[in-house]
Amino acid sequence: MKCPRCRGMAPDGAQFCPNCGNDLRLFQQSPAQKQQVPVREQMRKASMAAAPAGYFQAQSAASAVMPAPAKKKLKVGWIIAGVAALMLIAFGFVATKLLAKSATNDPSKVLAKQGATSGPMLQVTGKEAPVLGQTAKVPTEMPDDVLRWLQHLERIEKQRGKLARQGLSDLMVMAQSAQFGTDLDSLKSLATGDPDAPDPTPAADKIAESNVGTKKAWSDLRVDFDSYPPPAECQTIANSYGHALDETGAMITDINDAIAQSKDDVNAALKKLYGMQHTSGDIDKFGSETDDKVKAICEKYNKRKWFSISSDFGNSNIFQSLGGLH
Repeated sequence: MKCPRCRGMAPDGAQFCPNCGNDLRLFQQSPAQKQQVPVREQMRKASMAAAPAGYFQAQSAASAVMPAPAKKKLKVGWIIAGVAALMLIAFGFVATKLLAKSATNDPSKVLAKQGATSGPMLQVTGKEAPVLGQTAKVPTEMPDDVLRWLQHLERIEKQRGKLARQGLSDLMVMAQSAQFGTDLDSLKSLATGDPDAPDPTPAADKIAESNVGTKKAWSDLRVDFDSYPPPAECQTIANSYGHALDETGAMITDINDAIAQSKDDVNAALKKLYGMQHTSGDIDKFGSETDDKVKAICEKYNKRKWFSISSDFGNSNIFQSLGGLH
């Protein structure tokens, strides 16, 4: 017999395995067990003994006449195998197509392509569709250097307006004095007949004296403006305002010069003023341009614009103040 543990051979009837010492008594059959007939076999023999004589011979003859059921089973098996093979072929074809499509369309590329553009349902008429993946920029606070320079510009602009209004007022008085050859105070003295009144001062001398002070005031204002250099993003504002400031001062001083240089010929001064009438538009242009730039930088930092740059020191005011010239 064969040992169940080491699978080595042991003599029949041995109680222990000569190879590994395993107890073989539990695996040996008694003589009665060896001679025991299986139950199924006993039932078959009993049924044969109880059947009529010739029964099994008739069954054998009938089975010889009837077709063998094995062949029928074999035919059905082939049909089932064929259908299964066709299903496998069809499945393989579909799987091949799907694999080929997935190889040409990388899922990551497909997702990237689908996310590249927004569908029409996300768009609103007249507005651009939001771009996915971008964070909206939150308006930042205006930097201190920009704020301080704009405050400096505000102060200079107030001074420019003050000098311009004062200059226009003085020019109107000078123009009236030039028509009479002296100033209004001297005319009042002559009208009263005061014998102790001083001789009237020629209008040209008065204008010359005033012109010196006017030029200095505008020159000092320009120096004051340049004393605070603008930050980089305010440089274009400074450039535009510098032109507006220069043009305003130059216009008023040029008018003073025209009157002062015509001591003996007032008509010549008036002709020069007429010639300058259409040259003051640059004041309006640069003033309006500067104001727009100030507005833009305030909106950039979400800050309310708190002052304005005047652009009405041109033809509309200067020449109309000089007696309605237009």
